[in-house]
Amino acid sequence: MRKLHRAVSEALDRVDFPSLFPGFHRFPFALYNGETVTLCASEIPCDRRFLGNTAIEFEGGFLAIWKVEAPREENPTLLAASLVHEMFHALQRERGETRFPNDLVGLDYPRTAEVLLAKEAEYALLRAAFAAFVAAEKRALLERFAAYRLYREAWMGDIIGQEYLVETAEGMAEFVSLKALRALSESAYMARLEKHLGSLEPNGGYAFDMRRLAYFSGSLFLLALEDAGVNVAHEVGGEKRPAFTLFSGGIAPTAPPAPEGNALSAALALAKEYEDALSARFLAFKTQRTIRREGPFYICGYDPMNMIRHRDEVLCTHFVMLAPEGGAPQFIEGPVLLYMERDGCDKVLAYETAQEGVHV
Repeated sequence: MRKLHRAVSEALDRVDFPSLFPGFHRFPFALYNGETVTLCASEIPCDRRFLGNTAIEFEGGFLAIWKVEAPREENPTLLAASLVHEMFHALQRERGETRFPNDLVGLDYPRTAEVLLAKEAEYALLRAAFAAFVAAEKRALLERFAAYRLYREAWMGDIIGQEYLVETAEGMAEFVSLKALRALSESAYMARLEKHLGSLEPNGGYAFDMRRLAYFSGSLFLLALEDAGVNVAHEVGGEKRPAFTLFSGGIAPTAPPAPEGNALSAALALAKEYEDALSARFLAFKTQRTIRREGPFYICGYDPMNMIRHRDEVLCTHFVMLAPEGGAPQFIEGPVLLYMERDGCDKVLAYETAQEGVHV
């Protein structure tokens, strides 16, 4: 792990952080596994502060962290770019950024054929912007993308704001990560760019995963804007508007073309197939022998990429942190099924685990 840490640090030495985004600077980072945390000049035992890939408060500052299970299999260049993403999260926290989504509210994002078709029309324009070579053509495509998006905003209502905030918080971090990767390796950048663009394809595998799609669409929108000659720089922590809103001012909403052929029936079938599969996942959990604990509890920590809601139940496949009213938080290993207060987003009436997995 020490050798990998050194190689990643050397790659980061070649990154001009202020050129990625004004005011951006390098933060310390740590690589960790289930036992040890490798820092720049030392190693410490792993503890509950180190969960997932993110930025945490550490010794009076912020630390980018990344979990590594097999150091010899890691590509230092790719890992360096990924840590730039987490370092931007550190910058957001350092600057007092407020444009973060409420992931628990976002679990209620609608999974309908209408939303699916509207987003497919938008993403087709975003992909086309990367295929265009002339800046004016790129800008025209991005303006149509925004016009379609604003039309969807009008009939979706407030919940689309969660999508905008994911595009801002995560999309901006991935935007600077892509730029760092481009500076380190053009071939690696092109491979990752193609992968991100492919994730926005109708068959990209994330059709009803708003958070993952917004991660890609947010970063690609900013990258396409910059490639089209638009200055996307703004004050992190000072600006309160989401990135999409910031760069779509003055554009009139425009309805996308009506879906062709059997597109609507195919989208309806895909939405039903997804909901049926989702119901089956929840049912499979319930058919196990489980241990139930009555609440109430409040969600105080979670893995946003690995939790899903179905009606008033939330399945957390990795972990969740719950606090009884007036009590200390508990770390609960997944899978865990939460029974939520009706129409609520953070109050848990009871939860079930497939095995004993509570660690205070």
